[in-house]
Amino acid sequence: MNRRWVILGAAMLIQLCLGTLYAWSVFVNPLKIAYGFTNTQTQIVFSLNVAAIALAVLFAGRWQDKIGPRKVIVFGGLLFGGGYLLAGLLSQGSFAVIVTGIGIISGIGSGFAYISVVATGIKWFPERKGLITGLIVGGMGSGTIIIAELSSHLIQQVGVLGTFTAFGIVFLAVVIPLAMVFKNPPVGAEAEKIEEPQVVMKKEMTRREMFKTMQFWILWTMFVCGASAGLMYIGILKSFGERLPGITSVMAGAAVAIFALGNTAGRISLGWLSDKIGFRKTLFFMFITQALMISALVNMISPYNFWPDFLPIFYQPSMAGLGVVSAWMGFNFGANFSLFPSATAKSFGIKNLGANYGAMFTAYGIGGLIGPIINGKILDRTGSCLYAFILAMVLCFIAALLSLCAKEENRRKDAYPE
Repeated sequence: MNRRWVILGAAMLIQLCLGTLYAWSVFVNPLKIAYGFTNTQTQIVFSLNVAAIALAVLFAGRWQDKIGPRKVIVFGGLLFGGGYLLAGLLSQGSFAVIVTGIGIISGIGSGFAYISVVATGIKWFPERKGLITGLIVGGMGSGTIIIAELSSHLIQQVGVLGTFTAFGIVFLAVVIPLAMVFKNPPVGAEAEKIEEPQVVMKKEMTRREMFKTMQFWILWTMFVCGASAGLMYIGILKSFGERLPGITSVMAGAAVAIFALGNTAGRISLGWLSDKIGFRKTLFFMFITQALMISALVNMISPYNFWPDFLPIFYQPSMAGLGVVSAWMGFNFGANFSLFPSATAKSFGIKNLGANYGAMFTAYGIGGLIGPIINGKILDRTGSCLYAFILAMVLCFIAALLSLCAKEENRRKDAYPE
């Protein structure tokens, strides 16, 4: 079997494990009930995990560009699984130990593994940057579905800490062996000596050169807005659903799975679409529809109804409304992780993609610190997520406007032959 297809499969399986992050809302209520965590504390764990991933990506991207992906993924796998083992075996429910193990150590490990598999995949499939990125990071969305359901069952059987321990063992057993198949394509050659008819790449930029461009800061700010908005919803999705009238715990769990399905579909579909129509138009579509969907969520929980009469599912909390919102928000949120790597590669080149996307990915960490913690504090003080969701809607509108300022080279008609 051709090596690049083996690498693609391994990358998707590793990303499936990394999808544990987006199932975090399943752990929120059990931690509150068993160990007295506040909403803010649960979101601090989640936010620090996101921030740690972004910080790790910043350094890991350049490291894997220099030494190759294999060692970086092994190192990341050890930290990723080890952090869960620390929380499960040694925490005894301590917030400090759980936030250290899962929030920081596991987050750092996830970042090292994440950037290495994404950058390597793009290097092996240069002719389909958007689609391949979508397929790889789509594994993370698929993992959320599996892990959310598995977590719910394990928590009932062995408790929260037992679930952390089981995950730690599985992650070590999966990620480290799969890392052995990774390597960069030969220097100076494409993966299969593909003759690329797409747009001739502008100058391959270093990270320092990239920082001097307005394009980088426009994309980075958009990523901050999109990450903040999406993570506000993801971090509390199940507990938020359980608080809505008429929504049971099972229904709220189904909303997490629906979000994950949308997450996976968005990563692949909009990654493919960006290869066809360009990342600029795709980003605008993603952010404007995300803002509209969050406005539907606001309408559903607000005392004031402003959505059209022919859409009654958004007039009050219902499983239909929660399901539609979760699916579409997952679809658009997931697309961030195929569109921004692709936009980085197309704007600044492939040679230094690990380092450059590592810098771009810091936006995700900033979004992770802003969104979930603000939402947790608002929820603790007001008992409602209404004002946090209004903020998320505004952020998406801002990102949509910024996408109109981004630049993209004109594409030749034969850029992506069928």
